[in-house]
Amino acid sequence: MVFVPSSPVLLALLLTAAAADSRAAQRSPPDPTRPVASELGAISPPHVIKIGELYYFTDSGRCTRPGETCSDPQGGVCVASGSNLICECPSSHTVVRHKDRRACQTKLLDVPCRRDNDYACAQVKDSVCAPNEARCVCPTDTVYAAHRHQCKHRYSNSPQPQYCKSCESEGGVCFKEDEVAESSGPVLTEGGLTFRLGCACPGNRGTARIGKVDTWVEPICSTRLRDIGDPCDDSQLLCRSKRAICGKPRDTETDIRKCRCPDRYVAVYQQWLHYYECFKTLDLDSEHCRECKAAKQYGQCYAATNSTETGCLCPKRLSTPNVEGATVKQYCSKQHVSVSCHSKKMVVKFDPNYDNPPYDQLRERLTSKNSTAFIGSYGSLQQQQQVCRLHPTPDGVYTAILALDSNSACGRGIVQRTRYPTYQVLEATLKVMWDRNFHTYPDIIVDIECRVPESGAGSEVGLPVGDPMASFTPGSPRTARCCPGARSPACRWT
Repeated sequence: MVFVPSSPVLLALLLTAAAADSRAAQRSPPDPTRPVASELGAISPPHVIKIGELYYFTDSGRCTRPGETCSDPQGGVCVASGSNLICECPSSHTVVRHKDRRACQTKLLDVPCRRDNDYACAQVKDSVCAPNEARCVCPTDTVYAAHRHQCKHRYSNSPQPQYCKSCESEGGVCFKEDEVAESSGPVLTEGGLTFRLGCACPGNRGTARIGKVDTWVEPICSTRLRDIGDPCDDSQLLCRSKRAICGKPRDTETDIRKCRCPDRYVAVYQQWLHYYECFKTLDLDSEHCRECKAAKQYGQCYAATNSTETGCLCPKRLSTPNVEGATVKQYCSKQHVSVSCHSKKMVVKFDPNYDNPPYDQLRERLTSKNSTAFIGSYGSLQQQQQVCRLHPTPDGVYTAILALDSNSACGRGIVQRTRYPTYQVLEATLKVMWDRNFHTYPDIIVDIECRVPESGAGSEVGLPVGDPMASFTPGSPRTARCCPGARSPACRWT
């Protein structure tokens, strides 16, 4: 418990008691079940430090201020835990014990693994399953090379080659590359083994493969690693996903090649490495997909190659909430898009409160205007004032009211209305652009369609296209399925 002493006397008593405990421990006979001082190093009483008006215990003064870096584990950060200051790895890392030290290693794929089944870690060659968190990490004295999808042995021999100096000056880590065709670094022979030097580059960058000239030039990190949906050329713009294809998007006439997943693969966001990886889809009837199948057919079951550890991918308009203490996940149970339909207006609502990456950042991005939510097509930057935007309400939900008889930006021009003798069909499109200036893969695009009585009596609830629910309730505040009937509107699903 963090506390504020009422007087200096209390602090003095605390330090006196700590010192007395230390002296008593030194007088006590040795306990054979506990390590001796030679194993632990010098034992000293707890240190008490003051930060602001609060006092904290710290481990022998090693960790003295929240936020500072720690040497044990290497890469750790000092954090406050109750009345103690301790060194922990960031949430994106886990502790791995090296020969003479502990270090924080980056967690790789967002897929669970088991120590008795290394298939999940096969997606990143030579990675291993960390026992304390069941996640794949690179083992001792290796570094994750994103452009190779491998854990590579660090090269730290002296004197340091110029290639390694240049690699480190660009923020990279020098490693041994056993496959000599995969690097243009210098060739070395040590201990009877021949290898090239490679560079694990930072910031979605990579190195060029060996070309016609067997030499290296600066900058070493000369290629760019592109995410799903980004332009690529298989030369300088390379797809980061291991399974991705650089090709023309399906069903388009554009000549721009983009990174995409092959057939029977889906793009799944990797929260620790911050990119989309392609995973193989599984049939929902598979014994490993039971929880995903329970998601009312919304989810897509997937797994890493040959792994029995599966995940469930939701449509972007749905998500899986994080419920504290829940033993079974309710996959794809949270709706983020709803629409209320009337003969003269549509009310579209979008809830940006997602629990999981990358969309857990969406509400903040909308607030800072890095992302934008709107109805219909998105014009040039000069025409943005004519765009029908959704605006936040006090409860954090973004809303747009489409007046079907108006010529405003949120009027008849963005709603397609088809009349029939007894009802009319209303259609619109909700777009949430992750980057307000560019179309990217995380964009959320939802087609909305509903039918209302031609008379316009009452208010009915419609749905995003593709979200069938169990029942339809006119006027309900929640999203419900539209079922055909004599007086009830209906939604068409495609």
